[in-house]
Amino acid sequence: TVQFSPDGQQLASGGRDNTLKLWDLTTGEETLTLNGHTSQVNSVAFSSDGRLVASASQDNTVKVWNAATGQERLTIRGHKVWGLAFSPDSQRLATAGRADKSVKFWDLATEQEKDVITLEGHIDRVNAVEFSPDGRLLASAGFDKTIRVWDAAMGQEKFILEGHTNGVLHLAFSPDGKWLVSAGGDATLKVWDVVKGQELFTMSDPPRPSGYYSGVAFFPSGEEVASVSFDGRFRLWDLNKRAPFAGFNIHRGTAAALAIYPDGRWLVTSGVDGMLVISDMMPLYQGHRLPPPTKVKAHSEGIHKVVVSPDGNRLATAAQDGLKVSHGITGQPLLTLKGHSSRQVYAVAFSPDGRQLASAGADRTIKVWDAFTGRETLTLQGHTDFISHVAFSPDGTRLASASHDGTVKVWDARPWTPELRAQAQARSLLKMHRQQVESIEDLQSNIRNAQHISDLTRQRALEWSELFWINRERK
Repeated sequence: TVQFSPDGQQLASGGRDNTLKLWDLTTGEETLTLNGHTSQVNSVAFSSDGRLVASASQDNTVKVWNAATGQERLTIRGHKVWGLAFSPDSQRLATAGRADKSVKFWDLATEQEKDVITLEGHIDRVNAVEFSPDGRLLASAGFDKTIRVWDAAMGQEKFILEGHTNGVLHLAFSPDGKWLVSAGGDATLKVWDVVKGQELFTMSDPPRPSGYYSGVAFFPSGEEVASVSFDGRFRLWDLNKRAPFAGFNIHRGTAAALAIYPDGRWLVTSGVDGMLVISDMMPLYQGHRLPPPTKVKAHSEGIHKVVVSPDGNRLATAAQDGLKVSHGITGQPLLTLKGHSSRQVYAVAFSPDGRQLASAGADRTIKVWDAFTGRETLTLQGHTDFISHVAFSPDGTRLASASHDGTVKVWDARPWTPELRAQAQARSLLKMHRQQVESIEDLQSNIRNAQHISDLTRQRALEWSELFWINRERK
């Protein structure tokens, strides 16, 4: 594999001898041999300014080198890469993996996969965001009356789905990931083909005051959809017939959200009165009347969102007065989670394994919790307005958030290990000293003398300091 430098003066070549070689194209002479890989080099790339060169090897590492001196700057491990590309500003490196079929973005100042990807396109507040079951797609819904479907790995927009005549409020993917149902402020449900990016059909109730939908969800079969309207009206829709086959008033007051249990038997709805209503749907499937539901006063104020854990044993509720975890069948409270600086929590989601819980709200932060103990494990900041929705990726490693600032963000949601904590603190330390020093030597001296940081944080900051200094000089 070979790559020309941006100025055309150098050539980089990688070979089966495990080395990267740099050549002077004026003289044809080899200028540097870069050793460090333990297997053949598959791909090379120069940064746009020509100061760095990256190499990818079958040893599952990517190395970034100083193109002038041949000094190794950093090593990225654990990803079998067959393609490399620097961003135009040379701040990030994209790597394409053959075995895992992934594209990853790396922050060259930290050696870390990019912590957050911001997806911009909506021109008004974003109300909902959902990952497809296979994690490849991300759908977002906004007050701009559109649904946008994104490539979840690359952050690129694939489709804009238009047809609602008012803001789009809720989304749900079918279990097979081929269909998407959207609920709009225009009191319609639309079903979309997300493979082709087109509308399939529209379903709606007769118009009535407060008839717009406050929640929508697929049943596990993928053939039925449940909806609840703001006025408390519940509907069960047959997608084959494109019509409702059951409907009743499930709340006396205003309904705010619904969730279906993994087995499809139970359904829970929440209201602005702080009530949870848990209904057994099995008699309905058998042609009988529904038994009286379980009703629990879970909050003293309105509940914005209710979700069910993957095992169906717990409920989590985001409300005007905070965040709680309750028993899945009785609705009795188990945990009250405190940590948001505002009482108003608008969004909540369980991780796919049920061990983590993410919440977000008026304080513009996302918090990740241990779902069993209620211990806060991570805080994510970056939105500039309140957050209306959060969703975990199917593998639990990413977290998507929708905000009234008009953006969708995708975050790294991996557990907060000592290594990740040290990396984050090292980034903060380097950024803090960015404008305070005049040389790389001063920067490294400040890091060595910094107080109240761990040895691991100091080690990571020193490892990244030279590359960080190069990036500082470019700005």
